[in-house]
Amino acid sequence: MGRTPKPDFSLADLKSVTLATVSEVPTPWLCLQHDLRLAGIDPAGIRRVTGRTMAENMAALKAGTVDVIQVFEPFPSLLLAEGAAHVWYEAARRGPTSYTCAARHAGVAARRPSAPRACDRPHREVGGDGHGRRDRRRDRGLFR
Repeated sequence: MGRTPKPDFSLADLKSVTLATVSEVPTPWLCLQHDLRLAGIDPAGIRRVTGRTMAENMAALKAGTVDVIQVFEPFPSLLLAEGAAHVWYEAARRGPTSYTCAARHAGVAARRPSAPRACDRPHREVGGDGHGRRDRRRDRGLFR
């Protein structure tokens, strides 16, 4: 989201602004980096502010100390309701993306081998992804 309207936004526009990125979780910045690379843009060339919360970045945008912020709900809705920012880019434009993954340390895996099965129980119970689509992992025998 930017301080000024940018209806003709392209990722190349990020090369000339100060962008404050999400710090609470890594995936939004990882995805944006990928999109930048696909557009032929080196993410290292982006003037980026890191280490602040989305709430802090929202305040910085309103104060004019950054030009653009990367945020997710409820922050875009709050900014739009106040008329304090404009949507430049929606991550949904990039297509379906999984923003969550599960990882565990090998030591935990050895001590608690049933943990992944417990996490996958909702998938097994609904027989798909929760949206009526069948989970192909079941078909490949990954669920028992």
